[in-house]
Amino acid sequence: MNNNEFMAHIITEICNYAVKNKMKPNDTLRTIAANIETMLKIGSFNNWQPTNVVAQEEKKSRWISVEDRLPATETDVLAFLNDGIETRIAACNFARGVWYDCVMNCTVVMQHVTHWMPLPKPPIEI
Repeated sequence: MNNNEFMAHIITEICNYAVKNKMKPNDTLRTIAANIETMLKIGSFNNWQPTNVVAQEEKKSRWISVEDRLPATETDVLAFLNDGIETRIAACNFARGVWYDCVMNCTVVMQHVTHWMPLPKPPIEI
């Protein structure tokens, strides 16, 4: 088995393990790659501690899960939508427990909102 075949075998095994344990293969591979990068940066595997890069990135993210908290009513926000087929980000208004598309004058109801974040501050003119 050459190096490329060996690497393909390792990646396949990792992905199979991730799927078997109901994990996302891409996130699992990213975490492993980040751990290897960390080990290479410190130049030694002796004092290495595992890290979860996905969790670290989520902490940095301003996205809020709708399971954790909803925006105040009548609030314009950015919403992340995922219907299992496609994902997208939209400007929405959350009112009376319903997500409305702001681009369509808040008349179209949005479904499959999984996360949201406050709108960023407008640019400052110089």
